[in-house]
Amino acid sequence: MTKFKVSTSVALLFLVWVVGAGQTTDKAKTNTRPDLSGVWAFDNSKSNINLKGREKLTDYVLSIVHHEPEIRMTKTYKEGGRERSEETIYYTDGRAEFSSAPTTRWQGNKLVRRSSVPMRGAPQTFPPIEVVTTETWELSADGKTLTRTVTSSGTVSFNLKYVYNRTS
Repeated sequence: MTKFKVSTSVALLFLVWVVGAGQTTDKAKTNTRPDLSGVWAFDNSKSNINLKGREKLTDYVLSIVHHEPEIRMTKTYKEGGRERSEETIYYTDGRAEFSSAPTTRWQGNKLVRRSSVPMRGAPQTFPPIEVVTTETWELSADGKTLTRTVTSSGTVSFNLKYVYNRTS
């Protein structure tokens, strides 16, 4: 009887340890994701964007509200003297964000969104022509700088780098 109680106690203790270890591992995975929330000012001197015929952007501010799995970003800026505002919502759980169905996932501490769009109106080719765009968001180790890199390949290729400094 005593042997049975000891065996049961050891088994129960082992079970509690295994469950606790699993929860710690899940929590550690979530904690590696940075919180992007805040107000960010665009730093033109550190950025590399080519506007090609567009007016220079001024008073560019990015506001982020980050509550996993939703990240809501609002950009406000002036272009050619006109004030503009854009809102984008990222879902890190694989939900489609709009009709072209980009996917957004965490890769370590980087937020990565990929989309693939077939070129419409192009003559039939094999393999089909498509434009693949990858957008990566990365927070600096000190949490003061947010970098957005956008690359596109296919018939339309470009590399853009947006750098933002935390204001609050």
